[in-house]
Amino acid sequence: MSAHAEPWAPAGALFDDTLAGLVGARARAWAARWFGAGKTIDIRVCDGARCAGPPSGATTWESLEPGLVLALDPRAHTPIACWMLGLDTGTRVLKEAEQKLFQDLACTTAQDFIRDVAGVFSLGPDTRERGAYRHGRDDIALNVSIGAASNVLNLYALRPRAIKARLDAIGPRSPRAAPKHRDDAIRRQPIRVGAMIGRGRMALSELCSLTVGDVIMLDRGHNDGMALTVDGQTKPDTICELRQDGSQLTLRLAQTEASTLS
Repeated sequence: MSAHAEPWAPAGALFDDTLAGLVGARARAWAARWFGAGKTIDIRVCDGARCAGPPSGATTWESLEPGLVLALDPRAHTPIACWMLGLDTGTRVLKEAEQKLFQDLACTTAQDFIRDVAGVFSLGPDTRERGAYRHGRDDIALNVSIGAASNVLNLYALRPRAIKARLDAIGPRSPRAAPKHRDDAIRRQPIRVGAMIGRGRMALSELCSLTVGDVIMLDRGHNDGMALTVDGQTKPDTICELRQDGSQLTLRLAQTEASTLS
């Protein structure tokens, strides 16, 4: 028997305020550095399957280590440059040389932005400019609005990177005292979901390492009965995924009741 862990997070974890807060903190520091105090930053997180891709003509950068792409809306060149120079962002007619200058200024600040936020996703600051980007359905998109200007910057993170950033925000667990008795050890386990196929048994050490989202494989037949236990009580209505892979049976805990994750 063996257990394999995969990057996983509860369904709504990537779309609560945590990930937006992590990126927002870096974004506010970035805005203060380039534009001075007083610029409001709003971060909207959405699933790649439900959001639009980068706008037409966007300039894009990517981290050297795969995982992060930033797109700058070309309509944001003028407001970004005006914020930097302390100019009025009202309607203005720009000469060709001014347009090029404003574009260069906006691109400089945008590239600095992706370098700043890369650390949230455990990536280094090195980036490179890339061509047109088409985001994936599994990407996590973070749309950055500055003041009244919406979606000035569009950040796209690979889902595993976003999950890691969200889990890292939880922080390390404090160590627990060693239990003196086996019953005491079982009562102290932080496990909220356990799985059993037929009469299979798991060693206590293997049970301790089990978390929601783990995949458990037992060398048993596909006709074995299946039952899930949550906090010691059988939950036959808990949804899971069961697959046959040759002689091995794979069980994935696909969905649990919300209370089991607390």
